[in-house]
Amino acid sequence: MSPADCPERPFRERLPDGTVVLVRPVQPDDREHLSVCVRRLSPQTRFQRFHRVIHHLTDDELRYLTEIDYQDHMAWAAVDPNDGDCPGMGIARFVRFSDAPDIAEVAVTVVDRHQRRGVGRLLLAALSRSALRCGITQFHAQSFSCNAAVLRLVQLAGGRLYDVGEGLVEIRVPVPDAA
Repeated sequence: MSPADCPERPFRERLPDGTVVLVRPVQPDDREHLSVCVRRLSPQTRFQRFHRVIHHLTDDELRYLTEIDYQDHMAWAAVDPNDGDCPGMGIARFVRFSDAPDIAEVAVTVVDRHQRRGVGRLLLAALSRSALRCGITQFHAQSFSCNAAVLRLVQLAGGRLYDVGEGLVEIRVPVPDAA
C-alpha cells in the first residue's frame, strides 16, 4: 500500500501545555528526519527503544521503519510544525504478529526534550485507533523494568507486566476501545 492509499489522515492536537502537534502517518520520505531524530536521542532513550547501543540507524533499518503498509505495520509521527530545526517529537508503531493476527508488537519513542508532555499518550491513542481498524485487540512489547515512563503508560492503559528476567518485562495491553 502506498502512502497515498493510507486510510489514516493527519490531524492536529493540543498538548496539555498548549503546544499544537501535527500527528500523521509515517511515510517513506521520513527517512532523513527519522535518522536525525534518532541521532539526537539521548543514549539512554536509544538504548531503551532498541535494547542495544546504537548511534545511528542503518539504511535497512530506516527502510523498515519508514516503508510500511499501514495494515500490518502502522506508524504515527508527532511533529511540531513550528520547529524548523528538529520538528520530530515522537513516533509510535505497531507490527502485527503473523501467527496471531489480533496481536501486534508496539513501540513508542518520544524525543527527550518532549518527554513528559503527553506526546506518548497522544501517539498511543492514534495507534490504538489504527489497531482497532485493523482488527488488532492487544499490544505486546518488551521494556526495561526501570523505564518508569513506559510502566506508567502501561498502568494508565490497563495493561499487565510479566517479568522475563535480566531487567526486562513483557507488556501486554488491551487496545482501548475509546482511544
